[in-house]
Amino acid sequence: MASLSDMLSETAKSNLIASTIKIVSVYRMKLTPAEGVIPKNIEDTSRNKYFVVVGFDEQGSAIGFVLINTNINPHLTEEVKLLHYPIFHKDYPFLENTNRFVDCNRIKRISKEKFKSLFGADSETGQINEDDLRYIFNTIKDSPTVTTRELIKYGILPKG
Repeated sequence: MASLSDMLSETAKSNLIASTIKIVSVYRMKLTPAEGVIPKNIEDTSRNKYFVVVGFDEQGSAIGFVLINTNINPHLTEEVKLLHYPIFHKDYPFLENTNRFVDCNRIKRISKEKFKSLFGADSETGQINEDDLRYIFNTIKDSPTVTTRELIKYGILPKG
């Protein structure tokens, strides 16, 4: 059976996507190394990942996001481990009975065109609440790998 996404015209699909993408939205999609996601197995080309939208570039052609991981990689430095903000299943039932961690170490990028090509009716899974979003933004701002330019580019910091 065709999904709602498959049945919509490209214009209708673009309008639907544009109206639903918000800062706070959580999506689950098959992401690739082009979006900064490394597949788990050598033969794979993508990996299903949850992510939180944190902003849009100035031209409106790309979405800035941070990944949601099941665990913190034990091989990371202590400094980078501290840049993982915990979110809990009790607050976010879509997390499949597992507490998770928002990786605020880097803002990743996906073009709106790529996002549109991956978007399906089940892509949006929920939204991050305001308190958690504030902590996520503060943690992103504390990351030594996120530049002031990126923070401004995605609207996390004001211009000027």
